[in-house]
Parts: sequence; structure tokens; C-alpha cells
Amino acid sequence: MQTGGFHFFGESTEGKTTALQVASSVFGRPEDEQRGHYIQRWRLTDNALEQIAKAYSGFLLPLDEIKQCEPQIVANVVYMLGNNTGKARATDTGSGKPVATWRLMFLSTGEKTLADHMADINKRPDAGAEVRMIAVPSNAGKGFGLFDCLNGFDGGAELAAAIKKYTHLYYGSAGREFIDKLVSGIDHLPNELSTYISEFKASYLPVGAAGQVSRVAEYFALAARAGEWATEWGLTGWRNGEAEESAENCMNAWLNQRGGSGSHEDIAAMKQVQLFFEMYGESKFSWMNRVDDDHAPNTIERYGFRVKDKAYDDTLYYVLPGMFQKICAGYQAKKVARLLVDRGALIVNSGPHFTKQREIPGFEKKQRVYVVNSKVFLLADSAQ
Repeated sequence: MQTGGFHFFGESTEGKTTALQVASSVFGRPEDEQRGHYIQRWRLTDNALEQIAKAYSGFLLPLDEIKQCEPQIVANVVYMLGNNTGKARATDTGSGKPVATWRLMFLSTGEKTLADHMADINKRPDAGAEVRMIAVPSNAGKGFGLFDCLNGFDGGAELAAAIKKYTHLYYGSAGREFIDKLVSGIDHLPNELSTYISEFKASYLPVGAAGQVSRVAEYFALAARAGEWATEWGLTGWRNGEAEESAENCMNAWLNQRGGSGSHEDIAAMKQVQLFFEMYGESKFSWMNRVDDDHAPNTIERYGFRVKDKAYDDTLYYVLPGMFQKICAGYQAKKVARLLVDRGALIVNSGPHFTKQREIPGFEKKQRVYVVNSKVFLLADSAQ
């Protein structure tokens, strides 16, 4: 499989770094002032991370605190990691230097997702970044932050302190033993893994899931199978099936925060349209049939009109065609219209047009407009 990884995001006290310490202890001591840290920090350049990825090839690369890295650099790094190769460079004589290569899994933490981090510079990641860096909410919803249970401790802080203590005392042996078992079973384990991934997807993927979601499910399946193997080989102390259940829970949490199992672009487009109407549904649409709307004559940068429609028992928005294009900025307007129709948020006739003819103030003849209903405010829910 291509290089990929998971990103735990959430509030600063939920145990994300603790999870990183546990994962790192499988292969080495998480933090050691004398011999260097196994855990790396996001505060680095893409050139530096290229060399780090090469050094960690075949293992887990832990990256803590995504906020320490510039948003645009993070996006570039995620693509670079996922492509398994670094930059091509030339020597002083013009000949090519050897290109760094790697294959690894990475585990990242931060208070924001990649999308939220890039939003700080008014950019958004595309679907390729989504399948390379899988964002999972760190809060398990049990009241203990990232933890499912407290294992006899008084609170999450006490449990985290104990985990940190023991990961700095005991580390490295589980990873070595795991690799030894993998090597000894190299004749049959690859086929077993392939079969398991197929069965995992058949069991847990929503019907009709987009190809991007299917690819992400393969990484969850990989983590699940590794955990189940480790349990079978006596390395975890977990009960059989626990690793698979955890992977399923994390995948469901990823799907929920993503907005469903549709394509990344479709979900992002629906969120964009919903956000526009949430922000400007009143200020940019003048009332057509109300006399108590004081600011109606002064609507600035009007996108259309609002009307109370008795037939639909709803408030309808008549969006002017040019303004609909602006609402859909970054996406194909026809495709967005089709998505709105599929979700019941755009009213159309039986013909090929996405618009309907309506009498509009200021025009002598009927005009074609997009007729949007109040379901536009539920698009994020309908995408799931």
C-alpha cells in the first residue's frame, strides 16, 4: 500500500500526545534527550521531513502538533509522503542526485484538521490529501478524552501520566517481535491480509461509498489486521476482535466528521452552499411578498429574492443565475444543482432545466431562477 496515515485532532487536553507516545513505544523510546526523540514535531520544512521520512521507512512516523507547521507546507508534505518519493535534485555538475524513497505509516496530532488548518490561508485540501491524511476526532465520547475507559485510575490525567511513565521504561521489544513474526509468515500473511481487507470493507463500508472512502477503509483495515495479528501473537493482551472494533469505531468517527460516504468534492460543495445560505440567507435576498421587511429596498449585493410560498408551506429562495455561479465558486454549477436536486433542496420542473420561470421585481418578463427551499440548511445532514 502507498504511504498514508491518521491524524487525531481535538482539544489540547484530550490525550493525543499520549496516544502518540504509546504508538511510538512499539518501536523506540518516545522521547530521550540523550539519544534523540522517536516522536518528531511538525515544526519543520518539507526538505527536512523528506530526510526524516527516508530514515523512518518501514516503520511508524509520529508527528506531533500540526499547528507548528505552515498550512501550505503541511499540504505539500502530505502529498510528498503519500507519493513515497522526495524531490528530484541535481548535483553541482548537473547530474541527478539519488531520489529519496520510503514507505511508511504516519500518525499525526493537532487541534485542527488539515482542512481547518488550510482554511487559515483561505485554501482547502482536495480529495487526494483526504485519503493520505485521515482525520479522526480524538474525543472518544466517553467523558475521558481519547480514552474509552480509565482502567482503575481516578481520571484521564492520571491514566495519561501512568502511560507516559511506562512508555519511557518499556519500549521497542513489541515492534521487533512483531516484525519477526511477519517475516516468518511472509509466505501466507500477504494473502491473508488481502482477504481480510476485502472482508473488512464488505462489513463496514456504507453501501454506495465513494472510491475515496473505499481507499481510506483499506488503511483502517490494515491497522485492524495488524492489531489482531499482534493479539494472536501474544503482544497486546487485548481480546480477539478488539483491534477490529477500534478500527471500525475510528472509521465511523472519520465518516461522521467528514459528512458522509460520498465523494469529497460533493460533500465540500454541499457544505459550501449550506454555509452561504446560513450566512447570507437574510441579508442578500429581498422579500417579495412582505411589507414589514424594513431593509428590503436596501439589500446590498443582492443574490435574489425570498418568498413565503403557501403551496410549499416554506420559504423559497429565488437565486439569480449569475449569483448561483458565485455561490458555487470552485465547483461546476450544473453538478452542484444536480446534487441539490438529489437532496431535495432545489425545486425543478420535469424538463432538462435546473431553473424555473418566475416573476421577479424589476423585470418586465418572467426570469429563470434557481428555486431553493429550506432543505438547503440541512445539506450537511443529508450528505451522510
